[in-house]
Amino acid sequence: MTLFDLTPVITNVTFAGTGKTYTAVHLMKLMVLLAQQRRAKNSNNVLPLLATAFTNVAVDNLLEGLLKLGVRAVRVGRSVKIREELRAVSLEVQMTRDRRYPRLEEITQEITRLETSQRRSVKQHDSKF
Repeated sequence: MTLFDLTPVITNVTFAGTGKTYTAVHLMKLMVLLAQQRRAKNSNNVLPLLATAFTNVAVDNLLEGLLKLGVRAVRVGRSVKIREELRAVSLEVQMTRDRRYPRLEEITQEITRLETSQRRSVKQHDSKF
């Protein structure tokens, strides 16, 4: 039996300083290590791990803990809600580092231009009637 075969148990302890983040981060690190072992045996069995929390601060705390333990992680969310020192690992920043990003920007600008043109055409057409 492995950790992946167990039924997850979720507890809701709301008191500060009880070790919620510490426990979650170390459990996720363990899951990553087990996934790496499983990948070594069969590369088709591993899926990414998704961690969520009720607040952006809690997500940032999880991310910070994972990064300190050497877990490769990406923060998804609006960049204005991400703690400044963690923005470098945000999905938005990671995307800008991809060699294909300039082309994506071109396509996005072209879509915006076409949408604007279409709106103008509809307004002109509607004003004739």
